[in-house]
Amino acid sequence: MMLVNTGLFFFFVGNSDAGTENVFWIILLLIFEWQTSRIDKPNINRLEKYIIRALTLVCYVVILLSAIHYSGARYISEWGSLDAWTAWTWLIVIAAIEYDIYVPGLYSRTEWIIRNGLKFGLYSALIVYIFLWINMERWIDAWDAFLWILCFFSIEMNIFAHEDELPYAEENKEPNATATKHST
Repeated sequence: MMLVNTGLFFFFVGNSDAGTENVFWIILLLIFEWQTSRIDKPNINRLEKYIIRALTLVCYVVILLSAIHYSGARYISEWGSLDAWTAWTWLIVIAAIEYDIYVPGLYSRTEWIIRNGLKFGLYSALIVYIFLWINMERWIDAWDAFLWILCFFSIEMNIFAHEDELPYAEENKEPNATATKHST
């Protein structure tokens, strides 16, 4: 579905930059899907780890450069600022997902509430952007945003499934302290 969406940008919108950016987003999405589906699995071998990190870095560079491009005065004067807002919102979403991947289950309950509250706010903003695009009659942009939210929903479900299996960090400390007291 996302490849069809990318084709829309290449062929119907005539924006090869957006199409190219979408290709890197798809690569990043596949990396996230793979990483979040195996959060509780042992580390991969060194070569795979370096390949994943290199691909992720290239994706981030392209995505960051696109966000900077969308934030430029020339782009905003022609297209408005909604693309820039969307790009930066997605960058914060992927930073939060990176945190989930590299610090799985090592956070306190308060941190979990703040992190998920932030994500809820970010995804809510992305949904508002869909309605703004619809209002502006930018149908392909609205459709694109909707598809990306659905795709990232599957990644979030992988993270939530993993979190469901782990107790909070502070809850881990109490049973061990109690067990130590009873064993002496």
